[in-house]
Amino acid sequence: MRRLSIALSLFTALGFGASARADLVFTTDSVATQTISSPLFGPNPFQITAYGRQVFTLDLVNGLANVTSDFQGTDLINPLVPGGFLDYDLYNTPASTTGTITLDGNGKYDITLTLLFELMITSPGELFGQTFETQSLATFSALDVASLPFPAGTVFSDPGANDAVAIFAKTSLPGVYNAGDPLGTSSGRTVTVLSVVPEPASLAMLGTGILGAMGYARRRATSKVG
Repeated sequence: MRRLSIALSLFTALGFGASARADLVFTTDSVATQTISSPLFGPNPFQITAYGRQVFTLDLVNGLANVTSDFQGTDLINPLVPGGFLDYDLYNTPASTTGTITLDGNGKYDITLTLLFELMITSPGELFGQTFETQSLATFSALDVASLPFPAGTVFSDPGANDAVAIFAKTSLPGVYNAGDPLGTSSGRTVTVLSVVPEPASLAMLGTGILGAMGYARRRATSKVG
């Protein structure tokens, strides 16, 4: 009970009411990769790599997770210019994102996120503003994470053996495709944390205290069952 009391005291001292959620919020610099297979971009699958920031929100009391991603890349094949490439933004839709965070039996964290993501072309020209979106939710998981915020090198990836997700056109390009047309698939998706952007120390302390309490409560519940 002492660990739980310490966590709740810290929670109160930081100015949160008794009914507030114990959110741990932090920002990471990350890199996202995926393989695109689409006749629009050519006959062969190719990998894109984008860099940017993500904001993770972890509701530590209820075991919920969310993320907002903002990546940029420069390596999307230009279907209108042979040998050319396009700049793009790659991001997820926070309102369509769900996730969980749990403390496993080894004192480490398992995080799973399911989300829709969009790719919007930002290079000037005929394709500027064209947007593509995944047709169904993509899953990203990181298991056995040692600490919070996530240490550098934490990898989120799709745990499925066959992880291809269909891509469709969200906007129309006259004479080439219409909004809603299927355009191929995304597969082999990974997001790797490169570093954590420094945040107020109180947030890290809050996460440690509440998750410690979660672990205590879980062990207490298990001992009662046994």
